[in-house]
Amino acid sequence: MQGLRLQAERASTIESAQIAIQQARSKIDQAIKLGIVDISLGRLKQDVDNFGTRLTELEDSLGRAEDSYSRRRGWPSEAWAISKEVRERFPTDPRVLELIDKLSGYKASQIGLRVIAILGLISNPLVWIQLGLFPI
Repeated sequence: MQGLRLQAERASTIESAQIAIQQARSKIDQAIKLGIVDISLGRLKQDVDNFGTRLTELEDSLGRAEDSYSRRRGWPSEAWAISKEVRERFPTDPRVLELIDKLSGYKASQIGLRVIAILGLISNPLVWIQLGLFPI
């Protein structure tokens, strides 16, 4: 049962994590029905339930990000922010990869805007004077 919990925590896709959580819950329920109840089983059940809740939250955030992207394709900043944790936790999940592909233009735009801002600061002597970097 502990192995299934670890398998769920290490899963590379949301679906495989859900399957491992379901299997762990099933084995825990079976152990309880057989009368095998101790402190470690209770802690394991709590850990599995907590991870299951967290997994549901991540999947919900992915769904919200997909919805947000479909509403604001031109500047999907909300989708980018909403999906941050799920993109970091499940970078190889098929739905996450699809969203990352859709958001790639937004990420490139962000980088481009930062480069333009930095170049503008560097190339503008008036900004240097205002910042006190270039004495008059």
